[in-house]
Formats: sequence, C-alpha cells, structure tokens
Amino acid sequence: DTVASLGSVPVKMDEWAIDALYTGSQKCLSAPPGITPISFSEKAEQKLFSRKTPVAVYYLDMKELGNYWNCYDEPIAYHHTGCTTLFCAFREALAIICEEGIENSIRRQHQMCAQRLYNGLERLGLQPLVQDVHKRLPTITTLKVPNYINWKDAVLYASKKYNFELAGGVGPTAGKVFRIGIMGYNATFENVDVALQILEDSVKYAGSKASKL
Repeated sequence: DTVASLGSVPVKMDEWAIDALYTGSQKCLSAPPGITPISFSEKAEQKLFSRKTPVAVYYLDMKELGNYWNCYDEPIAYHHTGCTTLFCAFREALAIICEEGIENSIRRQHQMCAQRLYNGLERLGLQPLVQDVHKRLPTITTLKVPNYINWKDAVLYASKKYNFELAGGVGPTAGKVFRIGIMGYNATFENVDVALQILEDSVKYAGSKASKL
C-alpha cells in the first residue's frame, strides 16, 4: 500500500522484492481521484496466471485488466470504458513530477515540509505518536491528543471556523490522535503554517471548553 507514500518517499519495488504494489492518483501524485495504478512482480504474475478458480468479480480480474492495458502480446479485448479525462490529468500530474525530478520533489515538497511541521508541533508542545523521526511518513503526521481536551471539540472547531479537516484516529487510535496530511501539490510551507495556526487555535478552544466543565 503506497497510497500515501508513492511520490513522497523512495519506493523501490524491484530492489525490495515487492510482489504487489498499488497507489492512488489523488494524494502524493497530485492528480484527481479515480485511478489506482497497480504493479506486479513476475512471481505475482505467475500466481495470477496459474489461478484455478474463477475471479468472483469480472471488473476486478487482473488478467482481464492487464489485457485491456496491453500488458501482454495478445489482441486487446474490451473490458470497460476508462475515463479519458482522468487519464489526461494523471499524465499531466506525472509530467510535472518528472519535470522537477522525483528526488527533488521528495526532498523539497515532502521532507522539508514535514520537518517544518515537526518543528511547529514542538513549539506548540504537541507530541507526535511516532517518536523516532526517521520512522515517520512525511506526508501524514499523527500526533497525540492532549489529555486535557476532548478531541471532538477541536475537530468540530477546526471544521466550522476554518473549513479545515483535522482528522481523528481510526481503529485502536480513535479518540487518541489527530492526523494532518501535507502531501503532493499541498506540500508547501504556507500550508504547513496554516495547519499549525489552525491546530493551535483549535486545541486552545478545546482546552478552554474543557476547563469550564
């Protein structure tokens, strides 16, 4: 799963011996949502081709999709009607990354913005969930909800006053963390500073509300 990482950190599928990899067009690659690039190793392809049972859903049959995308030396059969406007937008988004260079995009857009966000969180006295900075994903920062506030108060305040989505945790982290995404086209110093300002104001509001209870 590289939906929130491909384009923001090095991803070396062959070197790391990854058999199946997918991503989304809408996050670090800065294209509209609706396209899911998928890549398989030769080992994974052999597994697909040797499958004995039929695929339950025709539109999710990777062999049929591979034929549709002309991955094999075979006549192409109709599978579905793709959204050409999405393909054009995705191609342009990739062209923009290629023009800058993937290494430059990773360093300038994501690593530098992430460090600016970390510095701001430290100034605000907010603690990232992942302590080791080298183990954090630069695109999504998860921080602990201060124990003196109700996380819902901060989320609702950010949404209503600033039209800003301060995401909460999911699964075992629900109610325990906030999540801030800075990725792709939105990975700028200006957006980092705006996010920090809204976060600071929202936590202060939630704290003042809690103190009145």
